[in-house]
Amino acid sequence: MKGEDIRSVRKRLGLTQVPFASILGVHPITVSQWERDQAEPNAWCSGLLDVLTTIDNPKEVGKRAASLLHSAGRARALYELLRHSDVARQVEAYETLTPARK
Repeated sequence: MKGEDIRSVRKRLGLTQVPFASILGVHPITVSQWERDQAEPNAWCSGLLDVLTTIDNPKEVGKRAASLLHSAGRARALYELLRHSDVARQVEAYETLTPARK
């Protein structure tokens, strides 16, 4: 995906680089580099970008990103959730994604 396409998706969703980067799990500078064709998204981010291109309603971004994380597997979803949250939310996410032991 070209930089101008990435910028177009971000602007269509009404996002600045900071929240867009947060959704993709990267630093805002990384988004800036993509948009200026100074770097390319990795395979994971490319997949997320492909999903984001299909979203017509900006309110659907969170749902679609969460769905993609789930479909990519619980381990990856847990990793992403823990990577971008505070300690209390980390514990809650772990308990939600981990089946209770009997």
